[in-house]
Amino acid sequence: MKKFVLSIPILFALFFVANISIAEAYTVDFDQISFPPYHVDGGYVSLPVIQTDNYIVCQKYKPAKSMLASYIDLPLGYSSGFPATVKVREASGVNGDTPGNIVLAYSATVNEDFWDGAKTFQRFYTSGGAEAAVNTSNNYWICLESEDVGLQWYYAKVDHYADGYAMRNFGDLPELKLSEDMGFRTYGYDPDPAPESPTEEAENENNDTSSTSGDDSVTTSNDGTSTASSLLVSEGEESEDSFPDDADGVEESPLSFFYAGPESSGGLSITMIVLLGAEILLVGALAYLIIKRKNS
Repeated sequence: MKKFVLSIPILFALFFVANISIAEAYTVDFDQISFPPYHVDGGYVSLPVIQTDNYIVCQKYKPAKSMLASYIDLPLGYSSGFPATVKVREASGVNGDTPGNIVLAYSATVNEDFWDGAKTFQRFYTSGGAEAAVNTSNNYWICLESEDVGLQWYYAKVDHYADGYAMRNFGDLPELKLSEDMGFRTYGYDPDPAPESPTEEAENENNDTSSTSGDDSVTTSNDGTSTASSLLVSEGEESEDSFPDDADGVEESPLSFFYAGPESSGGLSITMIVLLGAEILLVGALAYLIIKRKNS
């Protein structure tokens, strides 16, 4: 008899665990690339990263993916194993020609020479694999900083990249190079919106039915347009806004409303989980009392 009583909360627990959402990793892919072309006047051209104390070389670019990955590639050379830092900054000021706030910072010890052999890009990584959300409608700056006086960054003498240009920043006097582009390769991805849970789908279906059923729900204006169709559009827009993209790059399953994590999208809160557990225990206790009463 005790087995039967214990099986009630166990079945509830198994049902709960079986519906925990399973995380799915997004695929990181190429985003933007500017490959330095080979020039007939003497091979690839490169620019010293340091010429004066306040000299910083940057390249403006425009991302096409909304999440910036934790690594970035630059074609570099002439380094003797010194560390270097790449900072992706917001484009601010007039025409976005001023590097602003830092979005992500990458670092590496430069040991790859682009012109030596396989034209290998030097890869830089963020600390702890950090990623960042970016606005695909905006421009950003890729800026290279190093204390290595020999380090050089390869670039194109022609307008090679359509959505940006190079800049040599001498302190407060930036020198824009509108017909030049530094080489770079960025990576990113677009998170998919979380799918609707079964309960939310049912609510949306009920809302659609209530808004379209009956002749009284449709009113026609003087120009012959129906308000029912506009209501459907507005409801659809609200439904999309209620499922934002997951900033951590994790897509949740259709049963994610059972997930107890504090950062789950559309999930139950910790309080609701505790209440659910209390209800399960209460059901088990009541079943035990009923069975005990019958056997007494």
